[in-house]
Amino acid sequence: MKYHIIAFGCQFNKSDSEKAAGLLKQLGYLPASELNEADLVLVLACSVRQTAVDRLFGLKIKFDAIRRKRPLLTILSGCILSSDEKKLAEFFDVVLPAKDLSNLSKAIVGTYQLRNFSNIHPAYNSKFQAYVPIMTGCDNFCSYCVVPFTRGREVSRPAGEIIEECRELIEKGYKLITLIGQNVNSYKATSYKLPARNASRSVAGGQAASSLSFPELLRRIDAMPGDYWLSFATSHPKDLSDKLIKTMAESRHVMPYLHLPAQSGDDEILKKMNRHYTAGHYVDLIKRARKAMPGLAVSTDIIAGFPTETKKQFLNTAKLFEKAKFDLAFIARYSARPGTAAAKLKDDVSLLEKKKREKILTEILKKTALKKNKGLIGQTVEVLAESYKGGFAFGRTRNFKNIKFACDFDRTGELIIVEVIDAYAFGLLGRLPRILAILGTTASGKTKLAVKLAKQFNGEIISADSRQVYQGMDVGTGKDLGEYSLNPKSYKLKANSSHIMYHLIDVENPKGQYTAAQWQTAALERIKEILRRGRVPVICGGSGLYISALVEGFSFTKTRKHENTKTRANLSKLSLKQLLALLKKIDPETFAVIDKNNRRRVERALEIYYQTGKPKSQQETKQKPPYDFLLLGLTFPREVLRERIAKRLKDRLEKEGMIEEIRKLHRRGVSWKRLEEFGLEYRFVARYLQGKLSYEELYGQLNSAIADFAKRQMTWFKRDKNIIWLDKAGEAVGRAREFLKKS
Repeated sequence: MKYHIIAFGCQFNKSDSEKAAGLLKQLGYLPASELNEADLVLVLACSVRQTAVDRLFGLKIKFDAIRRKRPLLTILSGCILSSDEKKLAEFFDVVLPAKDLSNLSKAIVGTYQLRNFSNIHPAYNSKFQAYVPIMTGCDNFCSYCVVPFTRGREVSRPAGEIIEECRELIEKGYKLITLIGQNVNSYKATSYKLPARNASRSVAGGQAASSLSFPELLRRIDAMPGDYWLSFATSHPKDLSDKLIKTMAESRHVMPYLHLPAQSGDDEILKKMNRHYTAGHYVDLIKRARKAMPGLAVSTDIIAGFPTETKKQFLNTAKLFEKAKFDLAFIARYSARPGTAAAKLKDDVSLLEKKKREKILTEILKKTALKKNKGLIGQTVEVLAESYKGGFAFGRTRNFKNIKFACDFDRTGELIIVEVIDAYAFGLLGRLPRILAILGTTASGKTKLAVKLAKQFNGEIISADSRQVYQGMDVGTGKDLGEYSLNPKSYKLKANSSHIMYHLIDVENPKGQYTAAQWQTAALERIKEILRRGRVPVICGGSGLYISALVEGFSFTKTRKHENTKTRANLSKLSLKQLLALLKKIDPETFAVIDKNNRRRVERALEIYYQTGKPKSQQETKQKPPYDFLLLGLTFPREVLRERIAKRLKDRLEKEGMIEEIRKLHRRGVSWKRLEEFGLEYRFVARYLQGKLSYEELYGQLNSAIADFAKRQMTWFKRDKNIIWLDKAGEAVGRAREFLKKS
């Protein structure tokens, strides 16, 4: 048996459809993507506007066509007025008002009646965004609205259930959670005890209490860690408090977006609507909210042509639009709903006049929205990608603006940093951020060039050096900290500053381990931070694996710890020569580029093969990060590079104190074995300090080893055809400028 759900109207019907789907799955039904495949059809209707009701009658023909072939059970629910129920009952088998949805299972199979429909675990339609109801019903009785009649009086959902549902969504990786209620500001939980299945878990942010307001609920959900956005709808202006504004402004996850329905800008009409606030109060709320959150986007609902609305009264609404400068507005022409107080008023504004007023408000909105959107050009914004088509991703910014940007593949469900390059009234055009990467062999002058580009283009440097991550290893790794002038801990953004911020240098004790996977994760985090500051990330380094992991998006293999211990014990019995022979046979590609004196790396490559059955070179699955990289490589003729290596080595040994640096590391508890594992300078100087090499042997062997290392670096880099190789560092500025400015 299959089911199909059709949901009209607001987020509440969409949320109810997910809970209904969850229940139907429990009853053994499977989802049908098409109406004509279903054995059961549930329609969640909306009586808020007549146009929404009219759409339902078109379903009768489709239902009749299916029934001529086979049995079909049809159920109607949602926000339905009793007058609409009578008409629609002619072609629906069961009619269940929204407040009676707890009887859904009984209507289908005659089983138990649910105590609380909100407790059903939803079958979410999306894998990255979800609606979470926090209350149902409404006590405001706006004169035009049917919700108090169709959904009943306000009932707040227990906070513990809400928090637990949000926690589960965050743990599953959902990126946008929207808390919904007819008026979230009037939310008041009588209790926030956790559901029985999770009673042992504590509620985020404090101990249980007898009641909880909406700002407090929002604060507790926001306290949960994770990479997600938190939103809510809808707020009533009469109840919007400074406490809620403060909570939004201080939050980490709440979107800087406020949907605040005004409905009218005329005080007399607002009184007839039973809204309980004035236009002046509404504008003041917007001002206070924007003062607390400068980047706040505000949207509204407006009814055009409410009964008795004169042209003068309508102009007050137009003035409200001018003052409020909305980012978005949902403008609806008034239609009378049976049973509401407004239905008793004479609907004396013609349809033609309603359309005219709607158009006037839309034109004002276009001007103010376009001006605000143009102010975003050149800025970087965080975007939730919601769909992908024809090489473009479509999504929303953190403040709920539509945005489109070219993308190499489908990134739906990801939070991405995007640079805004153009703006329209109701949308933005973006592009993936540009990132510079300076690479090359050892002694090629990478750092000096990266610093120059960072100064030229307002950048910050991320080191891609597998040894510069370790503290106290300065001379031997060529950190050249003097080039940067300042470190991240004391860094402050300054106009015209010559200081360059650097990242991923000195982040780990040399006694510990810092893997390429750890570096990749940290580098991606730093890139986001740099872009949010409106600056250009500049990657600089010679560790080919690190740069490839970032640019190509390697997903590193995770080995099982108990199996890894056994494999490592077996490999430890073999000599380095035997290990290398195995690696050459199993994985010649990795063998060609690996440091053949680094036993730990050789063992790791073999461990991966013995645990997974695939060589390391075939292990890294790839998903490119959402950035556009310019890869610039510095190169020299082999003879010139050898001369540079020899000169630099001599300076480090005789002028810069490299030997003393390594002696101090050993005194601080870094073992000789660990120092040798770092390779090159640390390996050979450690042997010299142990008396295993003379000074002449140290210099000669180390000089040759560095030259061999440079050859391996080039072997790795030459695999990437996207690298632009430069003979002169001066060419880099022009290349970078052209890259950063291209559309």
